[in-house]
Parts: sequence; C-alpha cells; structure tokens
Amino acid sequence: MESNYTYSPREVEEARAIRREFIRGEEKEIDRLRALKRRAERRAAIPAISFGILSTLVFGGGLCLIMLMEEFLALGIVVGVIGLIGMALVYPLHNSRLERERARVEEDVRTLADSIIEG
Repeated sequence: MESNYTYSPREVEEARAIRREFIRGEEKEIDRLRALKRRAERRAAIPAISFGILSTLVFGGGLCLIMLMEEFLALGIVVGVIGLIGMALVYPLHNSRLERERARVEEDVRTLADSIIEG
C-alpha cells in the first residue's frame, strides 16, 4: 500500500528521533553523561521527597490533634512542631545528599565530559 503523501521535515526528524530511541545501538558518551547527572539528582531527590511527605503527614497529624481533640492540645502542638521542623530540614537534606551524589560520580563525569570536549 503506497501513499503519495509527503511528510514535512519536522515529521521526518521526529520519525528519526523515535527510531533512534528504539534501535539499540551504541550509547553515546553524551547520553551516559546525562544519565549520570539524572541518577545523582534522583538519588538525592527520592529521600528528600520521602522525608518531606512524612514530615508533612506528622505536621498534619499534629494539626488534627489540636483541632479535633482538645484534651490532646499540648501533644498536638509538640507533634506539629516536630513535623514543621522536619519540613524545614528537607531542603538542606536534599542539598547535602545531592552534593554527596555528585562527588560520587564526579570522576566519571569529568572523564566523559573531557572526552566529549576534546573530541
């Protein structure tokens, strides 16, 4: 079944890009460099996000204790403050973890980047 339709250059380039994604060929150095960067960022983000969610839930639990059960007012304040402190620590936790992960892959990144830059 032959078609007389002519594809635009944009569509042809899109088809080539999709084909490149599916054809298992040699992995380019730039792709490995991007993968190292993504892996370091992901390894820093996952614990920070998890800790942030947990801290938010603790904070919400403290608010529930304050609003719904008046006899637990003091406990609710303590639990809420613990959750609030946890939420405040998420950003420094992420930054320190990101710094460690970047240090872990620094040598590989430097080697790959130098080989790309030098050609």
